[in-house]
Amino acid sequence: HLTTRLEYEHHQKCLGNIEAMSCEDVSAALLTGVKDCLYAEPTVYDPLDPAPKCPFSVDEFTFDHRRRRFSLHNAHWLLWMAKACNLVEPAAIRQEFAARGFTDVEVLVKKRLTVAILEEDAYIVFAFKGSTGTADYLSNAAYIMDDTWKTSLPGRVHSGFFGTLDSGWPRLKVELLAARDTGKTVIFTGHSLGGACSQMAAMKAQRLGVDIAQIYNFATPRVGDQTFVDAFEKRFGDRFYRVNNGRDMAPHVPPSQAAEQAAIDTILGLIGDAEDPGLLLEAIAAILDFGLKFAAYTHAGDEYMFDEAGYFRALRPYDDTDEIPYWETLPELFKGEDIFEIFSELGVLPEYHDDGLQLCYQARAIHQLLYKRADL
Repeated sequence: HLTTRLEYEHHQKCLGNIEAMSCEDVSAALLTGVKDCLYAEPTVYDPLDPAPKCPFSVDEFTFDHRRRRFSLHNAHWLLWMAKACNLVEPAAIRQEFAARGFTDVEVLVKKRLTVAILEEDAYIVFAFKGSTGTADYLSNAAYIMDDTWKTSLPGRVHSGFFGTLDSGWPRLKVELLAARDTGKTVIFTGHSLGGACSQMAAMKAQRLGVDIAQIYNFATPRVGDQTFVDAFEKRFGDRFYRVNNGRDMAPHVPPSQAAEQAAIDTILGLIGDAEDPGLLLEAIAAILDFGLKFAAYTHAGDEYMFDEAGYFRALRPYDDTDEIPYWETLPELFKGEDIFEIFSELGVLPEYHDDGLQLCYQARAIHQLLYKRADL
């Protein structure tokens, strides 16, 4: 099973070239790198045609639970599943899944944690809900780090994110044990806060003997420190995919230590652009300065990057110092809106984080790879 038609045609072209060679030439070519073309996709693509209307339908794409390598098809479906959880009400979530033919869906709602559990003949998907209300945003803001003695996780993790997971963990644990006992493939996905919860849940689940085959997270904020990240990557590094839209602020918070001052300066500048920020500016400055001094956040896994126009830019190795240019150019990215406009319902942040357009970015890139590029 290959990720895209592009990959398939690339593979066939390589085989065709090899068929025309003598045995000696094939041996020499394999030693000089021709074999790599059987597996590697290009990292730069032609410009897209004008954007099609959003959203695309996920029905056009194939989900393969067996695939361990990164798949744009699987990413597209799993983002849709994660976003479906943002409907919040269990009946609405089940109805959304049923419209796509998924009828065996249980929705776990326990305090601040919501997880949709989709079971098919060969696999089970745990989709973690992202931020949808005041309680979630307050949880996101609680970025003081909790230690191992409190969480039983390696290293230190975001207090608010852990609190969300922990509020429903006893019930989720029961579902994970049941999934383990079926012997089916287990897959995790989550968007935003849901991505953070899925990372911590994966670490706890592996102690229960649950074999998680794939983890696809979207727009995920930083979850923990380097100790947590090292432990997570040791266990899931070959099956964890972190997909982001380049303009989205969520993957850049809490700021890394390398970009701490740049982030504080930018956020305060955005607040300062608002009319009459008053004492709020001073209060937020003190909170940010205090909290970040005692935090040491970093990301797990490399980043699968979609830029602000929706173009897929392939895998990008993670580097904390990459954060500094992002924060320095943030005011320009958000076209001069102040912080209150950015986070309001009518502001520009939801366009790149909370509504269905991010799903469309995935589809747009898949559409490009499947149908638009002929020159291999």
